[in-house]
Amino acid sequence: MRKLATALGVVALGLVGCGPRLIPGTNIEATEDNEAILRVVADYKTAYEAKDVPGILKLVSPNFYETNGTPDPSDDYDYKGLERILTDEFKAVSQPALDLDVRKVSVAHNSEDKASVDYYYASRFQMADAGANGGFQTAADVAEMKLARENGSWKITGGI
Repeated sequence: MRKLATALGVVALGLVGCGPRLIPGTNIEATEDNEAILRVVADYKTAYEAKDVPGILKLVSPNFYETNGTPDPSDDYDYKGLERILTDEFKAVSQPALDLDVRKVSVAHNSEDKASVDYYYASRFQMADAGANGGFQTAADVAEMKLARENGSWKITGGI
């Protein structure tokens, strides 16, 4: 009986260690899709901080559409609108910094692969015309980035 209890204990300990492999520094399962999606998020952060509009647009689907989370269509914009908004925004700011904390990645595998990323962001920047001593702005919130697989790559379709 004692040998059986010991064997069951060893098996139970082994099962505890057999959980899903996580992406280091996250609670997100290390799957090919999750890793690819997190690379898109990291590339977005890098391009944003570099004020690289073409770099951001390479990560975005031509089908991009943003509603700003409101029912009012007057604040909605598409891919071309995003390009215009980013260009104008980056002209008006200097030293943009963006912290992204991804909380969850959800992937729906079906005829149209789609994913969402729940994240917390904190952005900081200085207004370009404010001079060296002022004009710093901050923003922080939770958001949901939407993505779709297009031609084998994950592209952002909304939520930035």
